[in-house]
Amino acid sequence: MNHMRVRTAITSALLIASILIGSSIPVTGYPYKPSETTVANALNYLRSVQAENGSIGDFANSAWAVMAIAAAGDDPHKWNRTNSSPSIVDYLKNNAGKLDLNKATDVERFILAITAAGEDPRNINGMNYLRILEGLWD
Repeated sequence: MNHMRVRTAITSALLIASILIGSSIPVTGYPYKPSETTVANALNYLRSVQAENGSIGDFANSAWAVMAIAAAGDDPHKWNRTNSSPSIVDYLKNNAGKLDLNKATDVERFILAITAAGEDPRNINGMNYLRILEGLWD
C-alpha cells in the first residue's frame, strides 16, 4: 500500500512539473506585428476581395474584417474601392438593418467592429447598440 502512495506522489509531481514547464515556454510567432509580411499579405487579400459597396464578404465577415484591419493598425474608414465609394465602416453603418437584434452575438460583433473603427456604438444612425445588447440580458 505504501508503494502505491509513493507511485501516486511521484506521478502527481511529474504531472505538475510538466504543466508548469509547458506553460512557461514562450510561444513565438504570435501575435504578429502589423509590420510583418503575413499581416501585409492578409490585408492585401482583404483589399482584393472588397466590393464596390465597401463590404468584404457578407455583413458578419465585414465586421470581422473591420476588427482585423484596425488590429493591424490601418484605419478602416479609409478602406474603400475608390475615393467616391463607401468605406467598409460606411457599409456596416448603412447596412445595420441586417443585424438580428434578437441575437446577442450579432449585436456584440457589430459593437466590437464599430468600436474598433473608432465609432461610438451608442449612436449609430440614431441607435444605441449598447442598450440593445443590455436589453438582451435576462
